[in-house]
This record gives sequence, C-alpha cells and structure tokens, in this order.
Amino acid sequence: MAKKILLLLSIINVQFCIAQKATLTPLLELDNAAITSISENGEWACGSAFNNNDNAGYQSNASKWNLKTGERIYLVSKEELDAAQSDAFAITNDGAIVVGQYLHQPAYHLNGQWHTLELTQGYTIGEARGIAFIDNDTIIIGRIFDGLGYQKVQSAKWVNGKFESFSDIIPREYQYNEDKKMANQITGISTDGRILLGATDPMCWPARTPFIIKDGEFKLLSINNRPEFANYHYGADFFKEEKMSHNGKYITFSFFGHNSHIPCVYDVEKDEFRILTEAPAETGGNAVDNIGNVYYAGPMTTGFERKSYVTIDGKATQVDNILIENFGITQEQIDATCADPDLTGSIRFIYDVAADGKTIIGSAGYGTGGYNWVLNLQYSLFDEIPDAIEKIEFNNLTTYYANGYINILGNTDYIEIYNINGNLVLSQKTESNEIKTNLLKGVYIIKLYNNNKITTNKLLIK
Repeated sequence: MAKKILLLLSIINVQFCIAQKATLTPLLELDNAAITSISENGEWACGSAFNNNDNAGYQSNASKWNLKTGERIYLVSKEELDAAQSDAFAITNDGAIVVGQYLHQPAYHLNGQWHTLELTQGYTIGEARGIAFIDNDTIIIGRIFDGLGYQKVQSAKWVNGKFESFSDIIPREYQYNEDKKMANQITGISTDGRILLGATDPMCWPARTPFIIKDGEFKLLSINNRPEFANYHYGADFFKEEKMSHNGKYITFSFFGHNSHIPCVYDVEKDEFRILTEAPAETGGNAVDNIGNVYYAGPMTTGFERKSYVTIDGKATQVDNILIENFGITQEQIDATCADPDLTGSIRFIYDVAADGKTIIGSAGYGTGGYNWVLNLQYSLFDEIPDAIEKIEFNNLTTYYANGYINILGNTDYIEIYNINGNLVLSQKTESNEIKTNLLKGVYIIKLYNNNKITTNKLLIK
C-alpha cells in the first residue's frame, strides 16, 4: 500500500499542479484611463481618460474595452483626442451602445459616432448615466445642468431620444436645495428599468441624500428615523458613493458616521439597511452584486495602503487573500497589475462587478485609472468550490465532471481513476466521451491514456 501511495504522489508531483480557477489580466493604460463600469454579462466595460495637456484645462476621452480580448476602443477619433470632451458611464451587453457625454452634451455612442440627446429649455449641458430596454423602448437616464456653475441640476430621462422630466415623480421639496435651486439627479437604472437611483442636492455632502424610484414611486433613503442607524446619530451622518447592482435589488453606500466611513447595503425589496460592522475602520462600499454581496475598500483616507474586502461567513476578508488561497492567483500576478513598484502588492480598488459575480474590474493604482485589471473567475468569490477536475496537463484534452459523469473533449483510449489511497476504483475503455461514475465525496486522480501518452488530472467531489 505504501508503494502505491508513493507512486501516486510521484505522479502528482511530476505532472500535476493546482490549477488556477481565475485569470487576472492587467489592462495598463499610459493615458491614465480608468475602466469604471462593466456590462451586466461581464463581456464589456467602459470608462474615460483624464489629462491636462498644455495646461489647457482638464479634458476627458471616452473608451470601451472588450474584456474577452482586452482590446481598447476609443470613442473619439485620433484627431479629437485631448481636444474633445467625452465620458463613458454605462455600456450594453453587446458593447454596441455606450452612454455618457460628448462635448458636454448628454449623448450615446453607436455605430462609431456620438448622438446627442435633447435638452429642455434653460439647460445647456448634461450627462447620460445609464441605459435600459423596456419592451420596444430605449430608456436612458442621467442629469442636466444650466452650465452656470451648476446652479441648476435636474434629473433627466430620454425615451427613444425624447427628453422627459421627473418633476411629476420627485416631490417638489426634494427637487430643490435650501437656496431654492433645482438640485436632484438620476445616476443609475436597473437592467429591467424598474429601479432608478438618484440623489437630492447631489453636489455636496452632507446635504446629499440618495433616493430610489421603484416602479414610478419615489422613496428617500435617509438615515433619519431608521432603526438601523439608531446608534450612529451624532455629528455629520450621511451617505456617499452610492452604487446599484445590475438588477436594481441592492444599493451599496459609504456611510459617514461616528467620524468614520462605514460600508452598508440597502435591500430595495425589503426596505432594509445592513451596516457592515465587520468591515475594518475607514472602509466604504465600492460595488454590490445581484445577490447583495458588497465589495468594499479602505482605509478611505489613503491610496497606497487601501485594500479591497468582501464579507464571507460574517468576517471581512481581503480579496487578495481569497484569490491566492482559493483561486490559484499568485502574488506575482497581483503585482503585475501595477507598473509602479511602490503600488504593487494588492489589486487595491474594485470598481464594478458583473451580474453573476464572475467578472470584476478595478485598479491597482490610487483609484484614478491607468493600472486597470479584469478578473475572470470560474465561480464567484462567495460560492462554495464546486466539484471540478482542477487541471488538464497536455494532449489537447478538456475534461469536466458533473452529475456523476466525466466528460472528455478530445481523443482518448482508456481511463483509470484512483482514490487518494492509491486504489484503482474505475478502469474502462473510453468508447464514449461521457463516462458514468459512482464516486463518493473525496479526492481522486484521473489518468487518461491516448497512444501511450498519459494525462493526469485531479478531481475534487464535495
């Protein structure tokens, strides 16, 4: 028996290494472009680059990224780079439509060009912030300004390109600030269009107060008279940096209470807040997925030392550690996300996450772009490790395990399966590429034979 185990271990040591269950790809941009928003399906992302060339004032250039290939596609021509003001805030699943602003006008990019959206009287600039498709209508949301130092800020919606006001939905007392100036904005929309996210008096804290519009009904998300915040009511208590999940069911905030940043999440359906008391001091919410998991970062007062965290089993856990321990990502790969040696050691910021939690974008810099990365996971950070064959070594074979069957893509002649004690538990010809097994929970070694070549894989059944 001892010889069997030693032989089995020697096979593992020579031919098997723990497979990576994720890919972490740097998307470094010399012009400091930040990839900030991801499509619902995780295949596309968009963002902007900021510069101050020749001290001519800050300009921004919008781009989109194909996250499957890493290709960056500029949304302005080469002639307009560093000259035409443009931003990208949201992108569709096929990457065809990006919404944002072009030459300070609310606009969307389609078929290689920007299309500006109409403005109402008295407003001269604006931004489109989100897009949804409802029945046969295209809904774009955003905000518009008067262009005079933001003296008037108004929520905006465009239905098939036609402007619509929210004046009949947002109560009048929340449309204006204390100086009786129009001050409200919409910044997010769920993919089904049912949930809108916005804020009153949005240009400054602590006056800024988020709100949602759910199925056409307005609800202010204030900390006042909320039992969840009963222990925090003193000093300057307010929300900032709100971000909504793609399905609109959850909103994450950075709550400022007890003179500290604290991440929290709001459940739209249940009308409940959850404060992430397990989070380290001075952390704030960056993103939230479709089932309410919050990706938060801190300390908020630093850039160099900032780390990204998630809550697993009631504990705050650094994302870097999860990637190394559970997904096979190495520290060298994490360091490669940043070209600045002073900023290596962490993926640092998470900006957005796809609906299924398997694609995440962020930055290893100070949060201003340039050192972007995209993380593709076989399963989300919060899933239990599924049953899986962990490594395919060579011979152009792809092997899967599901529901008691081993599925082999490629040519093989014979299969053998050993348990961890070195005992042979299955051996047969692979006349079919679907092999039925009766394996119990545990760790197994699979050997595939083809023309005297052997591929060895490890199978974990939970």
